[in-house]
Amino acid sequence: YEQVLARFPANRRAKDGLLSVDAPNPKARSVGQAQIDTVMSLYRAGEYDTALKQATALQQQAPDIAALSDIRATCLRALGKPEKALRIYQAALASRPRDSQLWRNCGAALSDLQKLSEAEGCFVKACELAPDTADLWYVLAQCRERRGHHRPAYNAVTRAIELDPSHMDALNLLGSLLRELGEVGLARRAHEQVLQTGRTRPARSAAQTNLGILAAAQGDTTSAQSHYSAAIETCHDNIQAHRNLARLTRYSPHHPHLDTLRTLSRQMNIPRSDRAFLHFALFEALDQIDERDAAFDHLKRGNDLRHQQLRYDISRDVALFKYLDLLTQDIPRTSSGMTGPRPIFIVGMPRSGTTLTERILSGAPGVHSAGEIPSLGIAASAILRQVRDEGRNRLALSDLETLANSLRSDLALYARDRPTITCKTPLDFRWAGLALAAMPDARVVHIVRDPMETCWSNYRTCFTSNGNGFAYDQNDLAAFYHLHADLMQTWQDRFPDRILTLPYAELVADFDAQARGLVSFCELGWSDDCLRPDAAKTPVLTASAAQVRKPVYNGNQRDWQRYEAHPAPLIKGLA
Repeated sequence: YEQVLARFPANRRAKDGLLSVDAPNPKARSVGQAQIDTVMSLYRAGEYDTALKQATALQQQAPDIAALSDIRATCLRALGKPEKALRIYQAALASRPRDSQLWRNCGAALSDLQKLSEAEGCFVKACELAPDTADLWYVLAQCRERRGHHRPAYNAVTRAIELDPSHMDALNLLGSLLRELGEVGLARRAHEQVLQTGRTRPARSAAQTNLGILAAAQGDTTSAQSHYSAAIETCHDNIQAHRNLARLTRYSPHHPHLDTLRTLSRQMNIPRSDRAFLHFALFEALDQIDERDAAFDHLKRGNDLRHQQLRYDISRDVALFKYLDLLTQDIPRTSSGMTGPRPIFIVGMPRSGTTLTERILSGAPGVHSAGEIPSLGIAASAILRQVRDEGRNRLALSDLETLANSLRSDLALYARDRPTITCKTPLDFRWAGLALAAMPDARVVHIVRDPMETCWSNYRTCFTSNGNGFAYDQNDLAAFYHLHADLMQTWQDRFPDRILTLPYAELVADFDAQARGLVSFCELGWSDDCLRPDAAKTPVLTASAAQVRKPVYNGNQRDWQRYEAHPAPLIKGLA
């Protein structure tokens, strides 16, 4: 063990093995490494309950063996009890405050609890304690990516690759981050490098999946299907590849992929997070062949699993929206200089038509479409935290100037030297009033769609990111729709000349006139390219990737009525 630790100071098994040998408690010597290995074998076999019971019994004999408490906590995480796991990790930190792996484990449990800011702090501490451990930088990058903080995540993952160029998971994450940052060519090269040099099947399968996402984003569905099929051939249980393939497949009752999905759904060793994606894939397939009851059963099960996983609490958004209303009742307006790109924020409920709107504006001269970027959310959240920490209940002019400076410098990194940038992050409607007060040249386009069509489209979509937690419960979804409508009305009242509310139905019904009015409101020059959003070259990384490459139409109109017997809570909530 000492020889291993001399070469690899962070090696967990060597540390725990040394502890089991040197444990000062006489009872500890009665528990050997073989017994610990047996418990670990049970864990790896997915027998978490049995592993937990045995680890607990062994720890009663040998309370000083750290490995046993770590195993117990790991089993609790696998059983969906991260709160109990976190308590074990935090108690262990009292005696092992410089254990980088223990800080990592704390961060993992906090991530399970969706406390990503606290989790990031733990991962940062782990990296400080063991700065030459590539895997710690990788999990820090993962956490930042989940928070939507793509540039800090990029910095962390490149550090991981510098330390270990053979870290294929880090290289795949690098490709995903480059994709989100708009560097599609570099993203493809990163995933192709995994295929060329990766030795493990999961890493190669993940690379194929990511190449499929890139192909689908650029409208090449044939290549996307080929990549997803290759990913599944490499790793049969790659659920993300199955889910993505289901979105591009036309099913018949005896389609072989439908049989595969059904077989997978009967397997017990599919992780909870993957099982949710599997249920959404089965909904896609069964919906197409009109097996509505079975389809909705899978849809509800998938939504329930995602709701449990994300731990969304509508009361937090209720409190946030009330706070925003209070904070901005007498909001000042800045008249500061307008250096940097001029922003147009396209907001609304997800699945309401924001992607189509962005592609219309992308046809105008001098416009760069940045897609869904986190710039406004990050800048606004930082200001709100500062105001809260200082105990104030109003925004000062200096707050807005700080917001404007931070936001403009971040947008400049995305704008590619274009004078205007569109930011299509639907949930930025929360911060729209702050942006308008801070940036006199900013404009907001608010897309609205039939409430039931919007909410049904949300409910039937398993979003890749974790930011739409309200979408997985019908009651939460209806309540959030009302919160969104009320807050946008507040912003409209306070900034009547700088927010355009554009009904999606009117946009598609009279496309030419509405598109020209939209471009005029945004103070952009006209180009006939604005009338061909389906021909725009920019990649689409949202759930609307397939729809926006077709001629303009009102997709899924009244589609929810096929399931009218099932979404009763949603219908009642919206009424």
